[in-house]
Formats: sequence, structure tokens, C-alpha cells
Amino acid sequence: MNYKKMFLILASLSVVLSACSGFDNNLLPARPTNNTISDPGNIDEQIEPIDKSEFIQGNVFISESELFIMESFPVQISLNLLGELPTPCHSLEVAINPPGDSNVIAIDVFSLSDPAMTCIQVLEPFEENISIPVKDLSDGIYEVFLNGEKVGEFSYPA
Repeated sequence: MNYKKMFLILASLSVVLSACSGFDNNLLPARPTNNTISDPGNIDEQIEPIDKSEFIQGNVFISESELFIMESFPVQISLNLLGELPTPCHSLEVAINPPGDSNVIAIDVFSLSDPAMTCIQVLEPFEENISIPVKDLSDGIYEVFLNGEKVGEFSYPA
């Protein structure tokens, strides 16, 4: 089944279910974040990181990805993503694997969710710009892969 059909089925199902549920949107849980500060003006407040060891890894639905090469010195590389998370309770996670001898930069994008959290079943759109670190790269041509699919390549230095 292709992603377009799956998206349409999920979107239709979520509209029907939410219309019939009598759900109060004020009861939606907040998306888990690592940096929650109750008083932004208080820099002495300790930030308690969330233990994600019990979270469940899930998919993300990426509709667009584009590799940007900024003409600056040193060169700056970023990957812009547009897509959806499975629910508003999923958090977007990115793992950038440094290139080996093959000059391949593999980027894994996935979601994490707390299995104890109850959440409305509706897709959550996102747009994310991922900066690719280049300061430790040696000279050469690098290929960038996103979840196993090639999204582009660049030469360093540009």
C-alpha cells in the first residue's frame, strides 16, 4: 500500500473518530520535550531531562526532504524535512551518523512515544531543519542518506 493511500485512510478515520468522540481538546497531553522551564526568566532553574528508555520507537511520515548547501565559509549543510508524526504525543528524533571511509552521512529520523500516555489518533505535521555537522570532515564528496534513501550529495570544502 503506498503512503498516499495510507495517509488518506488514516486521515479519514481520524476525522470520523474525532467527530464521534465528544473529545475535549483541553485534555490533550503535552508533547514530551527535553527542555521544559516553568519560568523562562529563571536561568538557575534545573532542567530535568526526560528518561526516554521506556519510550517506544515509531515511524515518521516524510513527505518532502531537501538538502541545502549554504555558500558560506565554512560551508554549512542542512536537511529540511516536511512530514507528519503518528500522533501529537510522538516526539521527533534525529540521529546523524558520522561518515566512515565511504563518505556516506546516514541520518535516521524516527519518533518516540510514551506507552503509558493516551493520545488522540491524528497525524501531527512538522517541519524540521537539521544542521549537518561538517567541521570534522576531510576533503571529498559526501552522500547524504535519510532513512536509507539518498537525498543528495555535496563536496567539502565547497
